Parts: sequence; structure tokens; C-alpha cells
Amino acid sequence: MSSHQRDQGADQHEAPGPPGRRSRPVVVVLAVVCGLALGIGATIALTTDDETPVAPPELTDPVTTVPTDEEAPPGASATSPEAAVEGFLGAEVAENLEASFGYLSADARSEFGSPAGWIANHADLLPPVVGYEVEEVDDDEVVTLVRFEPGLDQIQGLVAERVRVTWATSEDGGSWGVDLFSSTQEPLHPSDESAPAAVRAWAEGHQDCGTPRTWEGNLQGSPALAERLCGVAGEVEVGPPLPLGSIDAGPFLAAFGPEVDGWARVVAVTAPVELRAVVAPIGQEWLVIGVLPG
Repeated sequence: MSSHQRDQGADQHEAPGPPGRRSRPVVVVLAVVCGLALGIGATIALTTDDETPVAPPELTDPVTTVPTDEEAPPGASATSPEAAVEGFLGAEVAENLEASFGYLSADARSEFGSPAGWIANHADLLPPVVGYEVEEVDDDEVVTLVRFEPGLDQIQGLVAERVRVTWATSEDGGSWGVDLFSSTQEPLHPSDESAPAAVRAWAEGHQDCGTPRTWEGNLQGSPALAERLCGVAGEVEVGPPLPLGSIDAGPFLAAFGPEVDGWARVVAVTAPVELRAVVAPIGQEWLVIGVLPG
């Protein structure tokens, strides 16, 4: 097993944090987002229960971006699967998309047609890569811990900050390349056990009539319910984290799509005012994204 850490502006060596809740892998094709969210206009191809990748969605019409009358340029001459993945991720960290194109597999380069085609579609394919660490190399597969710019919105969905990606690679003409259409990922969210503490802190902030930290988007459900906590005496009591399926999740499904059921959690505030907070794992913390009656 090899271990390499790469970040913008620095080379570091550090062990990855503990893995979080495991989700079904997704093909790293139109984004590495959870909900996609890695749904990322952005959508991704989920695998089936036996982890067989589903055919990726069609790319946007390439007529204006991909020169179909030209052959895809040659690869970057990576001499091994690990060299291909490190070259690809290193170029992504450096925001050098022309370089990362060269580390794609021959099939992927043909799909995009040219660096211009790759660049034109890139924003719908991968979130910005902040850093990475190679964890294991197994034949033609390379397992990495990748760090993305985390976030949540109603277009891309949830982008996990830490994702364990198993990159598939293939060799063509002596050059190895990353096969996006067969690579899978496992988002590493913060532990569910930390969600109640986050909701307690949020409720206490409202109890002090302040503006506690929440998701930056529009809160779903009935966010005005939180105002009932302002100035109310008594200790804040919260329940355990529950899956989103435990409530009527209509507003959240409409806002974030069916993927929200996999990553959102519900925490009940039982005192001094009863309500339910819906939270999302954004980065390495749980943030309130909606409020419902208790």
C-alpha cells in the first residue's frame, strides 16, 4: 500500500480520517457528489445493488464543444495505473484541465474528443479537487481519499468533502488512463452520532435569540418555528438522529431529489419547544437545512 498526500501549495503525509457511513458507490462521471448530486445538470450514474455500474448518462450535446472530425489526442504516457491516477488528480488540484484530460483513458478521451470538449463539460463532471491521498493499488484499480470543495445546493445536490474513490484504469498503446465511467466512490460523511450535538447548539443559539450557523441556502419546511425558541428558559433536549424516511419528506425530496433520503437526518428537539430539525452533512459538520413541527 502506498500513501501520498497532495494539496494545493504543499506536500503532506497524513493518515485519512475514520470512514463514515458507507453509501452505494456511484460512477464518477457527471460529478462526485452525493445527491447529485457527486449529482452533480449534473447527475451521476448509480451502481446496482451488486455494484455493477449503470451506463452513464449522455453528455450534453457536444456539437459545439467537441471537434468530431478529429481523433482524440494521445494520452499522457502514464506508465502505471497509479501514475495515471496521480497525474489526473495532481492536474485537477492544480486546475490544469488540459493536463488532466491527458490522463483519462482512451475511451474517455474519445468521448470528449479534445481538451476543449473535456473543459467545456468539466463543471458538470467533477467538483473542484482540493487534495488527495493514494491508499491502495490493486492491479488496475487505485483507491484514493479525495477531498473536494464541499457544498449543498438545489442544482448539484450534496458534494461530500471526503470521498474514497476507487479509480478504474485501462491501458492503451502503452499509456494508462483513468476510466471515469467505471470508477466508484464512497462519501465519508461525519458520524450520525454528532448530529444531535449540532442540533442542540443550533437550538441554543435560537434560544439566545441569535442567528446560529445553518445551511446558507433557503431552509426547507417551516423555519419560522425556530423563532419560538427565542427567550424561552429551560435546557434544550434533543433526540437521536433518525433517517429522513421517518417523516413526511416531501419538501426535501422536492428540493434535493431522492438522494436526500440517503444523507439527511432528522433530530427532534423535545424541550423547551418541540420541533424537528433536518440536518445535512456539509463538510465535516451537520448543518440544519430545514425545520418541521414536532
